[in-house]
Amino acid sequence: MRKRRSRILLVFFIVILLIVGTILSLTVFFPIKNINASGSGHYAEREIVKASQIEVGDNLVAISKKDTLETLKTKLPFIESIEFKRTLPDTLTIKVKEAKEFTCYKFGNKYYTVSESGWVLKAYDEKPENVIEVVASKFKCKVGTALEFSDESSNDLAENVINNLVASGLSLQEVDISNRYSLKAKVENRFTVEFGSTADLEHKIKHLKTMIESIPENKKGKIDLSVWNS
Repeated sequence: MRKRRSRILLVFFIVILLIVGTILSLTVFFPIKNINASGSGHYAEREIVKASQIEVGDNLVAISKKDTLETLKTKLPFIESIEFKRTLPDTLTIKVKEAKEFTCYKFGNKYYTVSESGWVLKAYDEKPENVIEVVASKFKCKVGTALEFSDESSNDLAENVINNLVASGLSLQEVDISNRYSLKAKVENRFTVEFGSTADLEHKIKHLKTMIESIPENKKGKIDLSVWNS
């Protein structure tokens, strides 16, 4: 009985010590004295540190990566993801991975570039180069927020068409999904392609690539695959 009581007391004290240690580590121990940032080509280190809202004196262990990322993406849209490097006892480094401009949407009188993950990055007066223009309807663009379609199916449609065309290896300049039964695309800087609906889309794109490989490079025009089927 004495041995059993001793063991119970020992376990109890160990649990208490762990709880006290955890509380102290999250409150008293490890106050941040140095905050650094790296990995960004768009923003200066001090911009990232300021936008993170992490301050000297905050607890090195308790800070949340998820909350910090949400704060940073709203203020500095090109930040795609972050990692924390905690150097005990008092230094935090925010390692940044940046998003790339992948598509653009014309909303109002501006062109908005969007990352592959659907985050709105920047507004331009003119259409930017080297991005895929997406012609769509019923959507909203605001820098520092997610691209917002009025219905989720439009977002899925855009991803389906773009991903299949990009995966094919074709050079893609524009996708028109404004009518889901009359999908269009501009490829290789010389062909306008009519796909009709998404029926057999993957096979239509494979057929398209085979066709283009057999067409002389100086030829341009329209390719109609709207009634094509396997």
